[in-house]
Amino acid sequence: MRLFNPEIQRYVWLNFSLFRVLTPLAAIAIGLLIPHHLMEGLNNAQALESKRFFTQMYMWFYGGIVLYFGNVRAGSAFAEELRGKTWDFQRTSALKPLHLVIGKVIGATCYTWYAGLLALGAAWYFAPPDLTGLPYFMMGLICAGIVGQVTAFAYSISSDDSASFPGIIVSIIVVSMFSSFLEGDRIATLEWYGYVFEKPIFYCMTTALLGFWVFRAAVCMMRRRMLYRNLPFDFLFFVLTVGVYCTGFLDAEKPIWLKAMVFYAAVLPCLFWSFMLEAGNLNGYKRFFHALYHGERRRFLEHLPRWTIPLALSVAAFGIYLTYAPVTEMQQLKHMELTVLLASIMCFILRDGIVLHLFLLRGNESFGSFKAMVFFLFAYILLPGLVLSAFEDALKPQNLFLSEAEGTTASVWEILRWFWPQMSDDALAALFPPAAQVLVAGYFLARKVQTIRKDSAEEKSPAG
Repeated sequence: MRLFNPEIQRYVWLNFSLFRVLTPLAAIAIGLLIPHHLMEGLNNAQALESKRFFTQMYMWFYGGIVLYFGNVRAGSAFAEELRGKTWDFQRTSALKPLHLVIGKVIGATCYTWYAGLLALGAAWYFAPPDLTGLPYFMMGLICAGIVGQVTAFAYSISSDDSASFPGIIVSIIVVSMFSSFLEGDRIATLEWYGYVFEKPIFYCMTTALLGFWVFRAAVCMMRRRMLYRNLPFDFLFFVLTVGVYCTGFLDAEKPIWLKAMVFYAAVLPCLFWSFMLEAGNLNGYKRFFHALYHGERRRFLEHLPRWTIPLALSVAAFGIYLTYAPVTEMQQLKHMELTVLLASIMCFILRDGIVLHLFLLRGNESFGSFKAMVFFLFAYILLPGLVLSAFEDALKPQNLFLSEAEGTTASVWEILRWFWPQMSDDALAALFPPAAQVLVAGYFLARKVQTIRKDSAEEKSPAG
């Protein structure tokens, strides 16, 4: 029988010999018969406790098989192709990136799912009646396995090495989300865009959404591995999904400026993350500006820096927030303080993005990352800590309201504006420190870009 996906067929042939098929079945059959024999003659309380023990034992077996070995298999599938010198053959085959990702994720982990689902079925068989939330928890276990394995595979594509650890961490996080539903005494609900969901169902939907975007990331990375170009629409829809998802937790009657603020706050982490992704991509910037100057629209989109997408969306959301500002005097005061805070956060993220480019653009990536980490450590922790320790006495709760400490306290917060975003009704005083840092960092980045262009021109010029 020829399966639809050749990769799945190859892994099935490799993993499902007769012995490997029968071994888990025999182990589960023995694991069902022995507990039945042991529970004969027990009273109801003892039998209930024994069932609980065997249920937990088989769920632990599932966790070890699917959440650990499954992630190990998914995280090593791509690295095995590189080590076995078979990747070039697969890269030039007729398989599309989408089919290759599906085949490797499902094929590499199919045997662990076979054995793991048998263990999960045994856990269901022994489940005592008081574990009313067990179906929800098992849904969480299955979701954890799927998302964890896709994460491990996606990370392995970017790292060129086996990468099971990120998948295991994601699986543990998902299982911890569902662990509170195991007893099933009370399943809470939550509201999202006016619809009421049981929490386990909503968590499954959230996990499925996360798994979908991790899968799309794996497909995009596989396309790059196979020398295809990616258009920016996947990243655009991902950022939109993040903002729309977070906005859904607000009540429907909330004002539009508040929804725009939540969307803005949700997109900002995507902006910082995209700065990290693009900071060392010098060749990508060269191709982007070359396409811009020559009017090549498709190549322009293919090499568009990813940080431009969350930046444009956050600016648009901030504009909507400002347009629909509150109108009463008291609301305007609070709105001004909140506006200054949001603008200050944006300035600090822009500064950090420029600093990342300054350290990572054309240089040793490892050393540049170390310098960026040291800068952030000093900028956000060590230097503010020195300021706070210098004015420790004035900032003690019992001294904050003394007249002689008021001026000192104000001075401390003025200094901290250079390190942390703050709420303030004085927009100029609060925004000048981060805006000045953006300009200074931009100046040094411009100098570095000029140096890079000069060196590139000298390399192209014929030897004199």
